[in-house]
Amino acid sequence: MKIFFKKFLKYIKQFISSSIYYSNKLFNQKKLIDSMYNQIIKEKSIEIKELENNLKSALYRNETLDHNISKIKNITDEREKLIQNIQNLTSMKQI
Repeated sequence: MKIFFKKFLKYIKQFISSSIYYSNKLFNQKKLIDSMYNQIIKEKSIEIKELENNLKSALYRNETLDHNISKIKNITDEREKLIQNIQNLTSMKQI
């Protein structure tokens, strides 16, 4: 019975020590993977912020262009009206 008990204790010690070893190994690998993912997440966050800034800039430029186009269209409409009025006046003088 003593021999069986000694062997049993030996196997339990081996099991506990290997469990501790592999648990430590697992946690170390988990830390490594987490740090890698954190780095990737940081890089992607920076990239997303840059893209958001580029998008805001493009939207602002687009809005400015739309505003300028609207101004130019109004100016050309006014000029066309003036030209039409001048043509009407000159045609009235000829009559």
